[in-house]
Amino acid sequence: MHARVRRPLALAVASLAATLSAGAQQEARPDAALAKDTQRAILRYASLTVFDNIEYGVQDGVVLLRGSVQMPYRSQALEKRVAAVPGVTRVVNEIRVQPVSLFDNEIRHRLVRAIYGDPRFAHYAHMPEPPIRIVVENGRVTLAGVVVSRVEQVLLGFIARQSVLAFDVKNEVQVESEIRREAKRS
Repeated sequence: MHARVRRPLALAVASLAATLSAGAQQEARPDAALAKDTQRAILRYASLTVFDNIEYGVQDGVVLLRGSVQMPYRSQALEKRVAAVPGVTRVVNEIRVQPVSLFDNEIRHRLVRAIYGDPRFAHYAHMPEPPIRIVVENGRVTLAGVVVSRVEQVLLGFIARQSVLAFDVKNEVQVESEIRREAKRS
């Protein structure tokens, strides 16, 4: 009698599994929708700091992650988060892990105090996701993120060059209005 009960139950489970897997094979989502959800997945990752900078791109359901993080586990966690976005078919993870260095840490902390401690940038420090990123690798500084004006962008580069003894400072901070203008052209 037990064999009869198990067999129909096994068939019902197999039928249910087939139905669920057919539902799991979703239609392809537009890249714009995937990009929006990818951005949300990245921004909601609570372990990111101002010392991490993540960039992404989406094409035909494949998400490319680039940038730099301070800790290796962040790269892996971000890849998993993005892979879980509905419609993402594959994630290419090209996120670099910054080298461990006391010298780099000293530069990071001096810069974060100089930038976010400056009264002209204090309003950014109180945001849940501060928009100015400070990446330091082997004594070389890269500023990234978004600010409101070109004046703020130039001022950030000046503060970075005057505040620390870095080998090089790259200012890749973008101006919000220029980003919007470029998006309208595309």
